[in-house]
Amino acid sequence: KAPAGHGGELGLSLTRRNKQMYALRDYRQKDIDAMPIWSRMYGFQQDAVMANIAAMKKTTASLSTQAPTSSGKSLMIVAITQWFVAMTGRNVLVISPNADITRQNYSEFIEWGSPASIFSAKLGIKSTRHPVIFGEPVTVNNSIDRFATANIGLVIIDEAISTTPTNKKIITALKGVNDKLRLIGFEAQPLK
Repeated sequence: KAPAGHGGELGLSLTRRNKQMYALRDYRQKDIDAMPIWSRMYGFQQDAVMANIAAMKKTTASLSTQAPTSSGKSLMIVAITQWFVAMTGRNVLVISPNADITRQNYSEFIEWGSPASIFSAKLGIKSTRHPVIFGEPVTVNNSIDRFATANIGLVIIDEAISTTPTNKKIITALKGVNDKLRLIGFEAQPLK
């Protein structure tokens, strides 16, 4: 089994100005088991998803998940985003470092029957229509005002080892309108 885990801050300096509250509804294992993707996941993937869900229930601190190459990060992202949208009614922004990974994550997500949007200048699409938005950092940052009103409750950064100043600006801006914003970084290598 490949290792997967969570924990710790990503080292971002985040402001907490907005007092807007939202709560993660109680989840039951049977709700998670009912997700079609769940039966397709390996035990270590399910463990990583459950660890992130449990941590999000307890804290708004930034989380990181180490998942080695070819361990199914895309499936874990699908499960976490589907659960989060269902439990909170809030939107999810998945930031990928380039157009290819953005397209790959988006394609994997919609295969599981949930609608999603792409926000990428390189892909020629800038949509925030659906509850889950897959975007590239520069394109998102250049249109951050659209995301400030997009009801974002969770940001997932794929390839978080490359958390750039642009990603940090996005997170800071979104924390400015939602001090309960959750953040999960996925990475193949241990975060530094």
